[in-house]
Amino acid sequence: MRSSSIKIILIAVFVLLLAAVIFILRPGNGEKKFDEGRRLYEAEQYESAVKLFAELADRGHAGAQTSLGICYALGQGVEKDEAKAAELFRKAAEQGDVRAQLNLGLCCQEGVGLEKDEAEAVQWFRKAAEQGDPGAHISLGICYAHGRGVEADEAEAFRWMRKCTELNDLPPDAAAAAEINLGIYYLRGIGVKADKEEAQRHFRKAAELNPAMAEENFEFLSREGEL
Repeated sequence: MRSSSIKIILIAVFVLLLAAVIFILRPGNGEKKFDEGRRLYEAEQYESAVKLFAELADRGHAGAQTSLGICYALGQGVEKDEAKAAELFRKAAEQGDVRAQLNLGLCCQEGVGLEKDEAEAVQWFRKAAEQGDPGAHISLGICYAHGRGVEADEAEAFRWMRKCTELNDLPPDAAAAAEINLGIYYLRGIGVKADKEEAQRHFRKAAELNPAMAEENFEFLSREGEL
């Protein structure tokens, strides 16, 4: 598999997940204050949101730790600090917060805010995938396809990509990314017999879910002479 096309998709998914993570967090103590923090974040009142998230994070609220980590990762309402973001993701991930597990995995994989460790990244992706996170399924598929943190195994890569498309209630953007990746696997015969018609079927699904994301990747594949 060419890493450049997958990189386009992974970056898109990473940005989408970072944007979405603030809204999909587990309930816990201080939910009223946490909801107020989310409202402020949505309104782009980042400094006020950070104050609430920080207060709750200090009390061990996993959702607030993840949310505060997002703010540090993106420099929203606070000076950008990738090491602090990774630290917060780890605290929340160890409590079982699925989005923190995914983001910590991405930090480990790329060496963002901590030492690069692709094997540890796979461990966190697997934990998040076991909780049904679509981004973790895609990330695991990519790891197996490229042998990042695990021994390369195209059949296992295909299995994780296919499982992602079978998840229920996926956000449209995540579902589109899953369909694009699975389509590429069918197109190139990665872990499955090459089947251009099946690939096109998944690409059409992706276009229905997120036309812009699909178009960007279709243009790349067309330039490469694969479509």
